[in-house]
Amino acid sequence: MIPKNSRKEVLVSWTVASILMSSCSGALAGVVTGSVRCNFSCAIDNFGISGAIDEKVVTDVERLLVRAKERSAKRGTSFAHPWVKLNSPGGSVRDAIALGRIFRKERFIADVGGGQCDSACVLVYAGAVVRYGRFTGGKIGIHQPYREIPKDELDPDAFRREYAAMLDELRAYFHEMNVAERLANEMLKTSPREMRYLSPAEQDSFGLVIFDPVDQELSTLEEAKELGIDRAEYYRRQNVTLKYCYPHPEDVLCYHNVMATGRAPPAPPPSNEDLSRFGTPVE
Repeated sequence: MIPKNSRKEVLVSWTVASILMSSCSGALAGVVTGSVRCNFSCAIDNFGISGAIDEKVVTDVERLLVRAKERSAKRGTSFAHPWVKLNSPGGSVRDAIALGRIFRKERFIADVGGGQCDSACVLVYAGAVVRYGRFTGGKIGIHQPYREIPKDELDPDAFRREYAAMLDELRAYFHEMNVAERLANEMLKTSPREMRYLSPAEQDSFGLVIFDPVDQELSTLEEAKELGIDRAEYYRRQNVTLKYCYPHPEDVLCYHNVMATGRAPPAPPPSNEDLSRFGTPVE
């Protein structure tokens, strides 16, 4: 077993990426988009991460979060959990893990929106507390971690130790994110030149579920405490939102009104529009 400090140094040289990034030429540089908007609360609009995951992407995300929090503090408003769209073929293991930890700390909601989240991007996706990739046509792909061709002489024994340390680090990270450690082992079953896309059932089996269970329990406790209700009443109100506020999850106002009052939203008033042009109604 390699000491933890040594493992971190080992990870610096490792990359998990899609076949599109096997060569530096043609690789798309990582891009972070988004702007801070403040109304009743502050949020990051059009938040997206695309291209290769690298150190610059991590830095740009951190800077955007700092700007949002500074504006929120200045206005005395809350800062909404960031909602980000991912579309990445992979990148650096080290930077993906760093970004995934930021996602967990800031309680990110991640979407893949018809794009792809492959290789190292899966480490980032694992860090989100809500994962909507499966609902929006996004692909979640895994394959074996690989190392770039070394310029110096390759020491087989050192390579084996490095690879074992890297896998240990991946397992520890998945455990930290409440994801099955065996996902690291599953990556080894697919060659670096190929990609295995996970079905929704496979994502569930590996713990890449929609809602992180620990954060979901934390959210339940926080919201129920703020509303001054017990768990049974909290679940009753949740069921009302599921009945009346969906399938339009963007209707946040409906959700908050139901959770605050415990009552179903009023039915819309009957329409007074003249519909005679459509014919005589059937009795």
